[in-house]
Amino acid sequence: MICRGFMLPNGAFDEQHLHHSPTHEKMRTYRLRKGMHQAELAEKVGISRHAVMDYERGTSEPSLELLNKIAQEYVVEADKLYDGYYAFLAYPYSDKLKEIRKANNLLQRELAAILDVGTNAVKDWEQNNTVIRRKTWERLVELGLL
Repeated sequence: MICRGFMLPNGAFDEQHLHHSPTHEKMRTYRLRKGMHQAELAEKVGISRHAVMDYERGTSEPSLELLNKIAQEYVVEADKLYDGYYAFLAYPYSDKLKEIRKANNLLQRELAAILDVGTNAVKDWEQNNTVIRRKTWERLVELGLL
Protein backbone atom coordinates (compact mmCIF):
# COMPACT_ATOMS: atom_id res chain seq x y z
CA MET A 1 0.00 0.00 0.00
CA ILE A 2 1.45 3.35 -1.06
CA CYS A 3 0.12 6.76 -0.11
CA ARG A 4 -1.81 7.65 -3.26
CA GLY A 5 -1.06 11.37 -3.01
CA PHE A 6 2.55 10.69 -3.95
CA MET A 7 2.00 8.26 -6.81
CA LEU A 8 2.10 9.32 -10.43
CA PRO A 9 -0.33 7.75 -12.94
CA ASN A 10 2.45 5.45 -14.19
CA GLY A 11 2.95 4.10 -10.66
CA ALA A 12 6.20 5.98 -10.06
CA PHE A 13 6.88 7.74 -6.79
CA ASP A 14 6.34 11.54 -6.93
CA GLU A 15 9.55 12.70 -5.22
CA GLN A 16 8.95 16.36 -6.16
CA HIS A 17 5.59 16.50 -4.39
CA LEU A 18 6.95 14.62 -1.40
CA HIS A 19 9.96 16.95 -1.12
CA HIS A 20 7.62 19.88 -0.34
CA SER A 21 5.44 17.93 2.08
CA PRO A 22 5.42 18.19 5.87
CA THR A 23 7.56 15.74 7.82
CA HIS A 24 4.58 13.75 9.10
CA GLU A 25 3.45 13.00 5.53
CA LYS A 26 6.99 12.03 4.53
CA MET A 27 7.24 9.67 7.49
CA ARG A 28 4.03 7.87 6.54
CA THR A 29 4.85 7.72 2.84
CA TYR A 30 8.35 6.30 3.35
CA ARG A 31 7.03 3.76 5.86
CA LEU A 32 4.39 2.57 3.42
CA ARG A 33 6.90 2.58 0.59
CA LYS A 34 9.09 0.31 2.72
CA GLY A 35 6.07 -1.98 3.30
CA MET A 36 6.30 -1.49 7.05
CA HIS A 37 3.44 -1.36 9.57
CA GLN A 38 3.32 1.27 12.31
CA ALA A 39 3.83 -1.37 15.02
CA GLU A 40 6.91 -2.70 13.22
CA LEU A 41 8.48 0.76 12.95
CA ALA A 42 7.64 1.47 16.59
CA GLU A 43 9.36 -1.71 17.73
CA LYS A 44 12.45 -1.08 15.61
CA VAL A 45 13.00 2.46 16.92
CA GLY A 46 11.87 1.81 20.50
CA ILE A 47 8.67 3.84 20.72
CA SER A 48 4.97 2.99 20.98
CA ARG A 49 2.71 2.46 17.98
CA HIS A 50 0.61 5.34 19.30
CA ALA A 51 3.65 7.63 19.09
CA VAL A 52 4.11 6.63 15.43
CA MET A 53 0.42 7.32 14.82
CA ASP A 54 0.71 10.77 16.43
CA TYR A 55 3.83 11.61 14.41
CA GLU A 56 2.20 10.53 11.15
CA ARG A 57 -0.93 12.57 11.92
CA GLY A 58 1.16 15.61 12.73
CA THR A 59 -0.29 15.91 16.24
CA SER A 60 3.14 15.33 17.80
CA GLU A 61 6.71 15.64 16.55
CA PRO A 62 9.66 13.34 17.03
CA SER A 63 12.99 14.70 18.18
CA LEU A 64 15.61 15.23 15.50
CA GLU A 65 17.50 12.22 16.86
CA LEU A 66 14.44 9.98 16.62
CA LEU A 67 13.64 11.22 13.12
CA ASN A 68 17.19 10.33 12.08
CA LYS A 69 16.73 6.85 13.58
CA ILE A 70 13.47 6.44 11.65
CA ALA A 71 15.25 7.44 8.44
CA GLN A 72 17.81 4.69 9.09
CA GLU A 73 14.98 2.16 9.33
CA TYR A 74 13.57 3.42 6.03
CA VAL A 75 17.09 3.26 4.52
CA VAL A 76 16.89 6.87 3.30
CA GLU A 77 19.03 9.91 3.97
CA ALA A 78 17.63 11.65 7.04
CA ASP A 79 17.17 14.96 5.21
CA LYS A 80 14.57 13.24 2.98
CA LEU A 81 12.28 13.37 6.02
CA TYR A 82 13.13 16.96 6.99
CA ASP A 83 10.95 19.96 6.45
CA GLY A 84 12.32 23.46 7.03
CA TYR A 85 12.12 23.17 10.81
CA TYR A 86 14.08 19.92 11.01
CA ALA A 87 16.62 21.22 8.48
CA PHE A 88 17.08 24.22 10.79
CA LEU A 89 17.60 21.94 13.81
CA ALA A 90 20.12 19.86 11.89
CA TYR A 91 22.17 22.93 10.81
CA PRO A 92 22.99 23.13 13.94
CA TYR A 93 20.42 25.68 14.98
CA SER A 94 22.53 27.16 17.79
CA ASP A 95 25.09 28.43 15.25
CA LYS A 96 22.37 29.60 12.88
CA LEU A 97 20.61 31.52 15.64
CA LYS A 98 23.85 33.32 16.57
CA GLU A 99 24.44 34.14 12.88
CA ILE A 100 20.92 35.58 12.56
CA ARG A 101 21.25 37.64 15.72
CA LYS A 102 24.67 39.02 14.80
CA ALA A 103 23.71 39.72 11.17
CA ASN A 104 20.83 41.84 12.48
CA ASN A 105 22.95 43.53 15.16
CA LEU A 106 20.73 42.20 17.94
CA LEU A 107 21.63 41.46 21.53
CA GLN A 108 20.23 38.29 23.04
CA ARG A 109 17.71 40.29 25.06
CA GLU A 110 16.57 42.12 21.91
CA LEU A 111 16.02 38.89 20.00
CA ALA A 112 14.21 37.50 23.04
CA ALA A 113 11.88 40.50 23.05
CA ILE A 114 11.17 40.13 19.31
CA LEU A 115 10.37 36.43 19.78
CA ASP A 116 8.44 37.07 23.00
CA VAL A 117 10.62 34.70 25.03
CA GLY A 118 12.94 35.16 27.97
CA THR A 119 16.57 36.11 27.46
CA ASN A 120 17.58 32.81 29.07
CA ALA A 121 15.73 30.94 26.30
CA VAL A 122 17.91 32.62 23.65
CA LYS A 123 21.04 31.92 25.71
CA ASP A 124 20.07 28.26 26.08
CA TRP A 125 19.36 27.92 22.35
CA GLU A 126 22.68 29.50 21.43
CA GLN A 127 24.51 27.20 23.83
CA ASN A 128 22.59 24.21 22.44
CA ASN A 129 21.13 23.47 25.89
CA THR A 130 17.51 23.37 24.76
CA VAL A 131 15.79 22.78 21.43
CA ILE A 132 14.03 25.66 19.76
CA ARG A 133 10.33 24.86 19.27
CA ARG A 134 8.59 24.82 15.92
CA LYS A 135 6.42 27.80 16.93
CA THR A 136 9.51 29.93 17.55
CA TRP A 137 11.09 28.74 14.29
CA GLU A 138 7.87 29.74 12.47
CA ARG A 139 8.10 33.17 14.12
CA LEU A 140 11.69 33.55 12.83
CA VAL A 141 10.48 32.65 9.34
CA GLU A 142 7.50 35.01 9.61
CA LEU A 143 9.82 37.87 10.62
CA GLY A 144 12.08 37.17 7.64
CA LEU A 145 15.01 36.29 9.86
CA LEU A 146 15.42 32.87 8.21
